[in-house]
Amino acid sequence: FKTVKFPFRPLEGYCSKYLVCNLNGKFEERRCANGMTFDSVKKVCSPDAQCQKYEPVVNQCDRFKVNGRLGKCRMGDRFDYFKLECVDYAMAHCLKTCLNGTRKHHNDDCSKYYDCVKGEFVERSCGWLQKFDSASQKCAYFRYKCKYAPADCQNGFKKRGSDCRSYLECSDKHFEAKSCSFFKYFNTSTSSCDWFWRVSCEKRLFNVLALTSCSEGEKESVPGTCRLYRECVEGKWEDKMCSPCQNFNGEMKTCDYVWKNPCAKDVTDPTPPTAELPGSLPTGDPFSPTTPAPKVCAEGAVKPLKDNCKAYDLCKNNEWVVTKCWFWQKFDVPSNTCVVSYKAKCPTPSSY
Repeated sequence: FKTVKFPFRPLEGYCSKYLVCNLNGKFEERRCANGMTFDSVKKVCSPDAQCQKYEPVVNQCDRFKVNGRLGKCRMGDRFDYFKLECVDYAMAHCLKTCLNGTRKHHNDDCSKYYDCVKGEFVERSCGWLQKFDSASQKCAYFRYKCKYAPADCQNGFKKRGSDCRSYLECSDKHFEAKSCSFFKYFNTSTSSCDWFWRVSCEKRLFNVLALTSCSEGEKESVPGTCRLYRECVEGKWEDKMCSPCQNFNGEMKTCDYVWKNPCAKDVTDPTPPTAELPGSLPTGDPFSPTTPAPKVCAEGAVKPLKDNCKAYDLCKNNEWVVTKCWFWQKFDVPSNTCVVSYKAKCPTPSSY
C-alpha cells in the first residue's frame, strides 16, 4: 500500500477531530475522546493540547478565519463562536452580528457604547462624567477618543454640549471628542483651549453642575424671572414655566397666582411657545386690598458678608439670601461681584 510520511494531521476548523491515513492511502476523519484536543505537534489527542486559533466570520456560519485567510467547515457542520471550532449544524451558535465581548462606539453619543452579547450589540452607558474611549474600548474620565460614525465634517473645531472643557475636533472627516486640561476651557473665538478666566463659560459650567446636583422632585426658581423654574426629573434639572397668571413662589416651591405672589418690577419673562389655562380660580375677591410687606431691600441688590468672602447677600423676594460664588471665585467689595480669587478685595482675610 501507499506509504505516508505523516499518517496523522489536524483537520482544519476542528479541535477535537483529526485525519489519519488508512491502508488504502486515504485520509479518514477521526474524533478525540470527550475533553481531549488533537495536538498538531505530537500528533496525539491530549487534554492539555492547544487548539489552532480560529475566528468566526459575521453572517457566514460555515466559514472561519485562520492565519488571515478564510476556511470552511465540512458539509453538515457550522462554526460555533462559543467553542471556536466547527460543530454539528444543529448544535452550532452562529455569529449573527458580532463576537461576544467586542465593543464599539455609539453612533452619536460618546457617553454610550455598544457591547456584544450573544452575537448581538446591546447599548450600554458609561459611568458619571465618563466617555467611551475608542482606542482602549473602555470608559474613561479625561483621556479618551470618540469618533462618531457618520462622516460629518471636513476640518475645524466646535464646542460640545454644556461642558466648558469639552470640544469636538474634526479628524479624518469625523468629529472626535476631546477635553481641555485642568484650569482651561475651550474658547470658541480662537478654537483652542485657554485659561478659564479668559473664557466666558459660566452658563455652560452652571448647567453641568446642575445636572448632577439635584434630588427627585426638587424645585428652584430661575433668578431674574417670575414664571420660570427648574424641577429635578430623574436626576437632571428641567426648565419649566408656570401657567399664565401664575408666578413661581421660591419659598413654597410651587406656582402661585400673581395677586398672591407678585412679580418684581422691570422683570419680563420669555414668551412661552404654547399657553396653558390655569387649573382653577382662587376663592374670594382677588382684588381685595392687602397690607404690603415692609420694604427690606431692592430686588437684585447685593452686599458683602461680614465673615465670608466666598459668598454674598442677594436680595430676592424682599429678603436677603446668602448666595455662594463659584468655587474659583471670591466676592469683590469694590465691584460688588464675584471675581477670580486672586483679584478679589475682601475685608475678611480668614476666608481666603
